[in-house]
Amino acid sequence: KQWYQRRVAITAGTWFNYCTKEILRNLHKDAVQNFKFCFTRTKATNYRPGQTSVILKKLLNELKIDLLETQDSLKRNTFYFDNEAFLCLALKKNGIEVTEQDEKSYGLSWDQSVKETFRLFGEIMELNSHSTERTISLNRARDLVVKISKPLAMVTEKIDMTIDRLDGLGKKTADLDLETKELSSDLYLTVSFVKKKEKSTDCDSALIPLL
Repeated sequence: KQWYQRRVAITAGTWFNYCTKEILRNLHKDAVQNFKFCFTRTKATNYRPGQTSVILKKLLNELKIDLLETQDSLKRNTFYFDNEAFLCLALKKNGIEVTEQDEKSYGLSWDQSVKETFRLFGEIMELNSHSTERTISLNRARDLVVKISKPLAMVTEKIDMTIDRLDGLGKKTADLDLETKELSSDLYLTVSFVKKKEKSTDCDSALIPLL
């Protein structure tokens, strides 16, 4: 049983983190101040924060969002409901008998949910309106970044190819310079000239380029 509960908690945490981050990703950061957290099926925890609140607080701390740091903020931003009253109505509609004790329990659940609903609406009425234009501008900017990412990648690829080509040409040029220097030493030939005199023969030398 403990293994199953841990597995459910891990799965719920992963799913919850993903959904919350996706919501935040598409909203302007100023909208966070208007967040309200509603917990369902809270009768089992006596209409108090359960395991989900632990996951929520951990996530908010990672994101540096301080909506649930104090008891006052916790009370103002969290609401607890239960759907047992709806279950009672569904049972009766399908002809399933509900005991008086169960009906009384369902009634208490209904009263609590109604109370929390009115408290939620009261908190919402006191909120400052969020400028939706900020969120729209954020999404427009994100769409623009996505659209230009492919052309930028192509430009970057072309730049890399050009750099590689220039490096290759630079190497070839260096090789040609070296080869030119080596060949230049073979462009000259020493030639001896012999001129006759009456009684002796003198030899002169000259360095003649091979052109």
